[in-house]
Amino acid sequence: MVSTVAFAQAPKLADPIPVKANGEIIDIGGYGYAAPFYADMDGDNVPDLLIGEFEGGELRIYRNHGTAINPVFKDFEYLKVDGDVAVIPPS
Repeated sequence: MVSTVAFAQAPKLADPIPVKANGEIIDIGGYGYAAPFYADMDGDNVPDLLIGEFEGGELRIYRNHGTAINPVFKDFEYLKVDGDVAVIPPS
């Protein structure tokens, strides 16, 4: 059993920050089990936004057109392998 004291001492998380692409809050739809990751995917030394989708098992890549401190995301593309959208089925 977890003590209520443990919850009282737990650090408080910051409020969520909505992330936008093309001026709209990113909404991947589906079940909501998104897995975001922020890393440089194209070698331009600016981190890009990757969001794995539970439903369908696809990976969205939002390239950063801004900076690491002030990211600017536009349209996404799906990760592709040999020209086809890569899919990782849920286990």
